[in-house]
Amino acid sequence: MSASAHDRRRRNDAIEDARKDPSIRHFQASEHLSNERTHLSYIRTAIFLVSLGITLNRSSLYLIESASPDAGRRPMGLLRDTKQIGIGMVLYGFLLVVLAIHRYLRVDRAIDRLDYKPQRFLVEGLTLTSLFAGALSVIWMFLR
Repeated sequence: MSASAHDRRRRNDAIEDARKDPSIRHFQASEHLSNERTHLSYIRTAIFLVSLGITLNRSSLYLIESASPDAGRRPMGLLRDTKQIGIGMVLYGFLLVVLAIHRYLRVDRAIDRLDYKPQRFLVEGLTLTSLFAGALSVIWMFLR
């Protein structure tokens, strides 16, 4: 048996022994519950984004169709842009659902293996994406 295979076997035996410890089982249960709460907050945010995106999209379409023909062109352009923003919010909501299930399953397996490491790229990526979208929204509002 090679040294690396022997080390892997010893590590697996140590993990199995640790899983039998009541304090580790309590820790794992607590970690799984935290993972579920985080997953549900992702889903709640995604539902909000999709709902708001649909509302923006449908409201802007309604206002565009019900506008009188002699209305100025600038407000109509703003409503068309709002329609696109609504579609973008719906797509971002669906992307967040996919990301949420991927993260939930990855963390769930890592908790079971007792080797969870935070995914800093995901946290930083979501934060920077949200910051970028917020900055673009502010610029868009003041340019209109």
